[in-house]
Amino acid sequence: MASANPVERLKDEALCPICLECFTEPVSIDCGHNFCRVCISRYCEACEEESPCRPVQCPVCKGKFKKDNFRPNWQLANMLKTILELRAARGEERAGRFCQHHQEQLKLFCEEDGKAICVVCRESQEHREHRVAPMEEAAQTYRTKVQQALTQLRKEMEAAKRLEAKENRKIKEWQEKVQVQRQIIVSEFEKIRQFLTEEEKLLLEKLATEEKDFVQRVQEKVQVQRQIIVSEFEKIRQFLTEEEKLLLEKLATEEKDFVQRVQANLADLSEQSSALGKLIAELEEKCRKSSVELLEGVRHSLSSAETIKLREPEAIPTEVKNKYKFPEHCLDMKKMLQRFKTDVTLDPETAHVCLELSKDHRGVRLAEPQLAVPSHPKRFDTYRCVLGAAGLRTGRHYWEVEVEAGDKAYWTLGVARGSLRRKGWFSMEQEEGIWAVRLIRGQYHAHTCPETSLSLSRSPQLLGIFLDCDGGSITFYEAEGMEPIFSFAAGTPFSESRAAPSSVSCAPGPASGFDPRCERGKQACLAGEWHGGGQCP
Repeated sequence: MASANPVERLKDEALCPICLECFTEPVSIDCGHNFCRVCISRYCEACEEESPCRPVQCPVCKGKFKKDNFRPNWQLANMLKTILELRAARGEERAGRFCQHHQEQLKLFCEEDGKAICVVCRESQEHREHRVAPMEEAAQTYRTKVQQALTQLRKEMEAAKRLEAKENRKIKEWQEKVQVQRQIIVSEFEKIRQFLTEEEKLLLEKLATEEKDFVQRVQEKVQVQRQIIVSEFEKIRQFLTEEEKLLLEKLATEEKDFVQRVQANLADLSEQSSALGKLIAELEEKCRKSSVELLEGVRHSLSSAETIKLREPEAIPTEVKNKYKFPEHCLDMKKMLQRFKTDVTLDPETAHVCLELSKDHRGVRLAEPQLAVPSHPKRFDTYRCVLGAAGLRTGRHYWEVEVEAGDKAYWTLGVARGSLRRKGWFSMEQEEGIWAVRLIRGQYHAHTCPETSLSLSRSPQLLGIFLDCDGGSITFYEAEGMEPIFSFAAGTPFSESRAAPSSVSCAPGPASGFDPRCERGKQACLAGEWHGGGQCP
């Protein structure tokens, strides 16, 4: 009976009529029939031995042909090769779809053993008591479970990526805060050294004058006092050097420890992400396979997906522990700064039309409705700003400003160049000549590029500003405890500059400053040659 399979029928046509096996080196003879080269050659030799004088006849049609006239049939050889490949592929496919023990089609899936079985296996003792389901039904069920597991794993992967990004942001935030503290420490100790040098010089000059006037009478006492002054100031200098070194070392150690802990978190998250990625790839590959291949080992893969849980990274606080606080037993910082106290009032000609100054020009509030004031070249027409009236070109100056605290308070306070535009929009950055700090939504920031987040031990209600025109630096203090908040270093002297202070307040009533309730309140509120002041766009 002829084979019903087209591949098998095609293979039957590729059999040698002599050996009845697949052609090996097929050749054609004169009548057109094909044979294996070896088979037809042996056939010709046998015919010659039997009847040397008679011509050789074709084994199929008995037609005469010349024994040396064999023609290789390359097309038939290639066709036979293709037939064998198709048969091998079909055999592999059949092996995957048919039971190796019973040669029956695999139509069922055993839940207990987790493998495909045939109907004969179902009735065998091995599987008779097991739960089974139709192959396609089981495949669909597990395909759904795999998709659900993939969905959950992808969520875990996204969570891991978000946590990695969060840890990286922690490092950046921490480094910014450490840099702020480092700048404050260096700036404050340099400032104190300068104060000490000047104070020592002043006292020695006074002592020299006293010595000159009363040389003979108090010479011995003056010499003793001179030695005491030099000795005490040398002790203070030595203390400052050691204290600065100690604080910077503590800050560096704390920074190193923080970065190591965050990097450990990132390494753990990276390892978890890699494991999640491998499991996701494995399940995605299973989803693309046939039902039989999908069900092989699917329960183990799903079990792995269900048991894997993303470990949360170690919670690491981003607050800097070793913040600078000047030792009160050493020197009274506020007393030192009071030597440079500057009295400043606000300039009504610069105030925006929405701002109303107090009679003494020391307070400002939001005017509702806006004021009918004459236009002036110095008046701000876009930003709600007000500037100080007085200007300072050289020397060092200190002033204090009352500000409001709390989540609803919103103010900006600082210093700006005299070339700051009063009309239209302008960029509120250091490149424009603006140095300021602000409070918005309970968060303190310094106007740097990018913006620097400030960490304060308490919300200040009194801000101190120290401007060193010649040294090119501006420092903000929490004036009650004299805690440095932030220090700007311009790098060059503030020549031809003026400075004048004011604060910003969100209160609707009078305040020593101005109202900044608009969202554009990010800019420093100081202008003039060196002005202090505030703004609310």
